[in-house]
Parts: sequence; C-alpha cells; structure tokens
Amino acid sequence: MSESQANTNGEGRAGLALQEPVAPARENIPSRWPRYVWAGFAAAFLVFLLVGTVPARIWRLGALHVDTKSIARTWMVQLDHLPDVRFQGLVQASFVVSLLVFVIGVVVAFRLLLAPDDVTTSDQAKRV
Repeated sequence: MSESQANTNGEGRAGLALQEPVAPARENIPSRWPRYVWAGFAAAFLVFLLVGTVPARIWRLGALHVDTKSIARTWMVQLDHLPDVRFQGLVQASFVVSLLVFVIGVVVAFRLLLAPDDVTTSDQAKRV
C-alpha cells in the first residue's frame, strides 16, 4: 500500500489511525457567570459597608429619634468606646478580628451560594 493510500484510509506513516480533533462538549465547560455574579455581590457588599448608611433609632431626652448612620463610622465609634480593661489592645484586636470574620464569612457565603451543584460531586469523584 502506498503512502497516499494509507493517508486516504485515515492512517499515518506508522500505521496509526489519525483522528479528527474533537471539540469539548459545551456542557463540560464551566460557566463563568457565577464567578462574575459573586464578584459583583462581594464588591457591592464591601462598598455598602464602606459608604452605606442604615437607619438608627436613638433615644434622646425621652424621645425617639431616627437618624441615618454610616456603617463604617458606627464600627469605628464602637471600637473607640469599648469597655476600659487592663488589656485594652487585646479587646480591640478581638473586636476587629470579629468584624473581619463577619465580612469574610459573608463574602465566602456568597461564593458558596453561587457554586454549581456538580462541583462538589465531581471533586468527590476525583478523590475516590
């Protein structure tokens, strides 16, 4: 058999069959929109914490007043007015750490809520 006949039969020089390149299946390609949505939610949450305001009910002289207060400013005031104790730095550090745990926990929760269902099952199948 000549080389031209081998090539028309789909075989290469060493007698190996040549295969057409196969495009990956569309359903196997992960969608990127959950990542974009997560990034949008996380950015919006962080901007809300930095510049957002919430209504605050404050009692002054026996009367209820409703003011709007900045979230970041409220946390700073709370940090400045923690109880006076012997190890003040430790109390302030634990307050800051608790705020960071809260913020990071919300951002991670956004990611977990938007994760596809098959991610956990495929990762578990790979480990087995």
